[in-house]
Amino acid sequence: MLEHVKTHPVTCVIAAVCVVAFVVLELLGMTQGYSAYNAGILTPQSIAEGRYYTLLTSMFMHGDIMHLLCNMVTLCYVGFTLEEILGPLRFAIVYFFAGIVGGLVWYVIMVATGRLNTGVVGASGALFGLFGTYFYLLVRERQSPVVFLSAPTIDDVRGVASLLGVNIVIGFAPGISMEGHMGGLLAGLIAGIPIYELMRRGVQADIDAGFEPPSIPASNASQYDFDELQASQDAAMAAQEDYVRRWEEATPAERKHL
Repeated sequence: MLEHVKTHPVTCVIAAVCVVAFVVLELLGMTQGYSAYNAGILTPQSIAEGRYYTLLTSMFMHGDIMHLLCNMVTLCYVGFTLEEILGPLRFAIVYFFAGIVGGLVWYVIMVATGRLNTGVVGASGALFGLFGTYFYLLVRERQSPVVFLSAPTIDDVRGVASLLGVNIVIGFAPGISMEGHMGGLLAGLIAGIPIYELMRRGVQADIDAGFEPPSIPASNASQYDFDELQASQDAAMAAQEDYVRRWEEATPAERKHL
């Protein structure tokens, strides 16, 4: 664990803040209902009131334990790999840019469609941004490896594409913000492509000058247990659907305690 903190500091800090935030808010009874609004959930009203910080705070909040676990498993899967490739600073830029832009896209769509009485929490928008960057990186490196010492395999590309596809399908379930997911994915490409291409150009310049290229191993995405990750995501989706059902069946008074 300590080794991960040293080699992947941004990913570990994000995961730690998410877990601590959930535990604290859960103990205070502020993960659901109106109380979550005061805790920093992103809503159209919060932006209208000038509480722009909710674009950031909502990224560290989660609705329930399964929501948290699903996102943390995904964060560790793609975060450890991508932070090692991009470095902490580039990784942080992609992550937070994708998360904030994903939140803004969600807000604009909610206002445009008149769905003002709603809110969103979770790291999913930022995670979709990481997947967008990672998928592009794998495709480029497979065509011509520069940052990696060897080209990723087709299984690596397919594995990440499949996992991204599964997350997109899950995003259509009730109570999940597909708008934020797609906004984060687009933002991840917008930020990740130039960041990667500039890094690639720098590595290529070092190679042309005869310097030793960075020792970044080829991706090992195909070694991950996608079935286990899929099972975690299925459980999270089931928990989300159960919460939506209980919310719809509850009276206004009961909803305050959900």
